[in-house]
Order: sequence, then structure tokens, then C-alpha cells
Amino acid sequence: MYILGLHNSYLSGAALYHNDELIGAVSEERFKRIKNYRGIPTHSIEYLLKKVNIKLKDIDSFCYAMISDIYPEKEEFANLLEDTKNTSLFWKINPSKGFERIESEIEWNKKYLGEYHNWLSKNNIEKGKSFQYDHHLIHASGALFSSPFDRKQEILIFTADGKGGFKSSSFNYWDGQKLIAKSYSSSFHSLGYFYGTITRLLGFKSERHEGKVTGLAAHGDPEKLAPLFRKFIECKDGKINISPSEYYLPWFVSTQELPAYKDIIKNFSAEDIAAGAQKILEEVICQWIETNINEISCQPIPVCLSGGLFGNVKLNQKIKSIKNVKSLFVMPAMGDGGLPLGACLLHKYYNNQNFWINEPLMSIGPKFTSEEFKSAINNQFDVSEPEDLLVEMTSLFNKDRIIGYFEGGMEFGPRALCNRSILANARDKDINNSLNKRLSRSEFMPFAPVTTDKLANLCFKNISQFDYTFPYMTCTVEVTEEFKKLCPAAVHIDGTARPQIVTEKSNPFIYKLINNFYDEYGDLCLINTSFNLHEEPIVCTPADALRALKLNAVDILTGYGQIIRNKVSHN
Repeated sequence: MYILGLHNSYLSGAALYHNDELIGAVSEERFKRIKNYRGIPTHSIEYLLKKVNIKLKDIDSFCYAMISDIYPEKEEFANLLEDTKNTSLFWKINPSKGFERIESEIEWNKKYLGEYHNWLSKNNIEKGKSFQYDHHLIHASGALFSSPFDRKQEILIFTADGKGGFKSSSFNYWDGQKLIAKSYSSSFHSLGYFYGTITRLLGFKSERHEGKVTGLAAHGDPEKLAPLFRKFIECKDGKINISPSEYYLPWFVSTQELPAYKDIIKNFSAEDIAAGAQKILEEVICQWIETNINEISCQPIPVCLSGGLFGNVKLNQKIKSIKNVKSLFVMPAMGDGGLPLGACLLHKYYNNQNFWINEPLMSIGPKFTSEEFKSAINNQFDVSEPEDLLVEMTSLFNKDRIIGYFEGGMEFGPRALCNRSILANARDKDINNSLNKRLSRSEFMPFAPVTTDKLANLCFKNISQFDYTFPYMTCTVEVTEEFKKLCPAAVHIDGTARPQIVTEKSNPFIYKLINNFYDEYGDLCLINTSFNLHEEPIVCTPADALRALKLNAVDILTGYGQIIRNKVSHN
């Protein structure tokens, strides 16, 4: 049986299952080279079908991984109507805004679901083969069923994003046998919209640059604006609750729509605005999670997270510190890019198939052979095959070279995890400025470090081998004084880092490389940042990587035993 999960909205993509084997999961942006691409993921589907040499007609189930229907269900509609009767001052002044929220989401659903149905019709796919599931339940399934937790125990799952299926967050419970949807907040109460609006007001792009706000927040005073935000954002009755007002509407909006923000922008620094937004996000999400944990159990319990909001690594660190969070797992593709896989897993769950993934979700994207890599290289490059690539790369890192590393299958999700990464030593904190300038990036957060489980305790405080955020770089952690001294380029202003920790099993070559670098020169880590050009997706193919080298994004490209450099002109 073949199951294809797909969606065509923000960060569209596809995933394919054959019986109990995950064939792959990929985002269309990596093929189209358009960041956060929206549209039917034709290239993703073509890649997955070609991988197992089948056609669309061979697919047994098509799982639409975005929304279940154009219109809300009866209970959802009743809740939405209640939200339109919100008693806040702004809603009284402009009551039509409440209905506009519902209508805008219906129109959005018509557009994307219509596009999907047209695609089904165009490809002569039977309607009986197509399945549509709830957006937030897909998020929850993707996180739960790909988690490393024992499936026989109780597990809590929280999802939060901008919107999907008229919801913006959900609380779900795995009782050891079945998945139970406990509660949700509608898209009227979207912390994703709030944080995205702050992103936009600070001059960045919502749904793209929220990470810049997180980085900027570390440089500000959160208490200058947190009291204002607390007036309309809270955890109430175990749910996220936001009151529409002159400071909040459930959309990504501008100062033209919320003119009260003009005074905030005028009277407060960008750093303080970002810090206030980050503070209220952490407070409300942590209270929401803690309240619902206490409703279920008085004992520590495993927690899974999914949804774009949990791409916020500082937030995840706060969640990890909640007393009764026994262990934390964040879906590696926590945003909408992870929905196709989540839909496949939910479909398998509903059909009593094996729905729990037993292998780490890392390099499950396009993979290339050594021959394919070598054939992409042309006479514009100098190529060498050192006798010992590990020794050669160690020497290059010591000479401050910036290396693009391309090997194996492309990573799943937004983080580069050493298959499509830019690597360098972390000795000089000024590399954050110089390399970002070279890549045309405007980042406020230092680069992330990658190290090994052998060295991790020298780098970070209070870590555990059962911390499931570390393989995927989904959470920050406090660093040691030795790490601050030796690796300043990887340390945030608040004394934390966002690490990836590799094991000998997860990435044998990188594991040996980092340990060798430490043995030779005493370096505890390497910098690991995404191998991509400004406003482009992470490189996918050998041609993408070679283009980045040609444009001087890196000094050297390595992969499949080779070292590749731009030819030096002698003219």
C-alpha cells in the first residue's frame, strides 16, 4: 500500500509511505528554489514516485495535509460565533471584524482546497482515494508518532501556529493506546499571528523572519512592554486567550490596521519590542502547557510539540524547564513543512497500520550518489581527493576556512544537520558579522554549534542523553564557561547556544571530524549554519551546492571524499 501526503500552502511538500517504509519527505521549495513555496508540490511528488519507480495511479491513498474542509464543523462554528461576540472595546467599535476573520479563512480554504481538487481531477484520481484531516490533529500526529517515546505510556501533545482549520493551538493526549483531542483555541486567539505581527512591525517578513525577532529579543528589556501585552494575552481555562483590541487582530497586520503600534514603535526600541513579545509568548505558552499537564498527571510526563510557533528555540528551553515535563520532543519539521508526513502517519493510525516511526527523522530528503555528485562538477572548479579527507578538513578549519559540506540525504525540516551545512571553527565571534555579510544575511543570533556526545558535557550545562531536542537543533541550552571562552561565535548574549549533538551512529564522519578537531587543536565544536544563499532554501542538489561555491558563499565545498575550490584566475 502506498500513501502520499501532500499540501499546497505555505512550505508545500509531500511525503510517501510504502507499507511500513517511509520512502521520503521533502519540501517543494528545495526543488523550486523559492523559499516557503506555495502550490501543488509537483517536483516533490515526482521525486518520491521516481524513487520507487511508480506512477500516481499506483497510490492507494492521497492525504491532503492542510485542512479537513472549507467550512468549520458545527461545534467549531459555534465557538467562532462566540469569539465574534467578544466584549472587548475594539470588537464593540468594529464588530464586522469578527465575521471578517471567519470569512477570510473560508476564502483561504476555498483557494487551496480547490487547487488540490483540481489537481486530483486533472490527474484522474478517484475521489474515494482522497482523505482530508484536521490541520492541528495532523501536527499532533506528526510529533507524537515520530517521537522517540515509548508508545505504551501517557504522552501530551501541544500544537500552536498562525492558523489551520479555524484553530491556532491544540492540546492532545495519548493514553497509551489512542490519540484524544482535548481542547483547542480558535484562530481568533493566535499567538502565531501576534508574533508575526510584531515581526512585521519591526520591518521583517511574517512567516519568514520570526527567528530574527527571537534573536533581537535577547538584546532588549522584556518588562518595558510585557505589562501591556499581558492585558490582552493570557492563558484562561486551560486555553490560549487573546482579546482583540487596538493592539491585536487575528491576522498578520500593519500599523495602518493597528495604529496604536505607531506610538510603541516611536517610543520603544526594536530590541525592547521584541523582548516584550518573546516574554509574553514564553509566559502564556508555559502556563498553558503546565496547566494542562497538571490536569492529566501529578507526575512528570513526556511532551511533544509541533506547529510553527515551536520553531522558537528560546521558548522551547522554557518549556523544557517546566517541573512536570519529563522529556521534550519537538517535531523536527515543526512548521507546515512537516504536515505531509503527519498526514501519512494519522492515516495509518486511523487504518490500524503501523503508525509509529522507529528511526530518527534526519536525512530523509533527496540523496545523491558519488557518481552524481562528481558528474555535476565542471571545469570551473579545482578538484582534489585527499588521502584522508578528515585530516584535511581538520587542517582547513584550523586555518579559518569556511566549508560547505554536502553528503547523504537532505535534512527534513528547517535546520541544517550536517548534510547540507556550512561549517567553520567557532573561535572568533566576529565571524557572525563577516559570514552573515558574505551570505547577505541580517541575523541577530549567533551561529549554532555542532558537537559530539563525547564532548557535550564540556560544552553545555545539565544535559541528558535522553534530551531529544539535541539531535535536531530545536532548543537552546546554557553553555559552560569553557565553551564561552573557546567557542564565542556559538554563544548567545544570554549565555546559551542552540546545539546539534551528533553520535557515532547518527553521523559517523562528522562525529570523527569534530572529535579529531578537538584532539588536534582543543576546539569543542564547529559552527553549523544552513548551506544556502540569502533568501533561498537550503541547497538540495550538487548543482545548488556548486552554484553557492561559485558565488563565494563558502571557501571550499566538500563531499563524497572530494575537496572543491573555485579556479583561480591568472588573467
